[in-house]
Amino acid sequence: MKKLNKFLAVAIVIIFIASCNNDDEMDLTPPILTEKQLQGNWRISYFWDQTVRTNEYQGFVFTFINSDIDVDANGTDINGTYDIWFNQINGQQHTILDVVFADAPSINLSDKMRELREDWIVKKISENGNNIEFEELQSNNPPEILHFTRITN
Repeated sequence: MKKLNKFLAVAIVIIFIASCNNDDEMDLTPPILTEKQLQGNWRISYFWDQTVRTNEYQGFVFTFINSDIDVDANGTDINGTYDIWFNQINGQQHTILDVVFADAPSINLSDKMRELREDWIVKKISENGNNIEFEELQSNNPPEILHFTRITN
């Protein structure tokens, strides 16, 4: 009986180990964003700052070209710049997207663009590269969250 119990225990362990594969393991390596990946037209698909604020940016198109950002804010053009750099966080190298916008022609638009002026940690890039998730680098509150989705024609 003891031999049978040992055999069953060993068999269960072998089945458990065999059922595990690499798909079950999470890749904890932070994603790397390059300027080439960022080139093109994007929209904000999600923005959270203490509350969901995505609708405030509906219709905005963000075009990344070299180190420039051109924003079509529902017919109003706003220019900006961006820089990609790396920062060591908890022992891992993270990609940071730093964005700065010029003042917009209205206070309302300037305030909206100021909300996006951050150093954003790249948290996730979809497999096809059409979705990028960011989290605010420095925050005294829960961090802001920003998702960009590529506009494909």
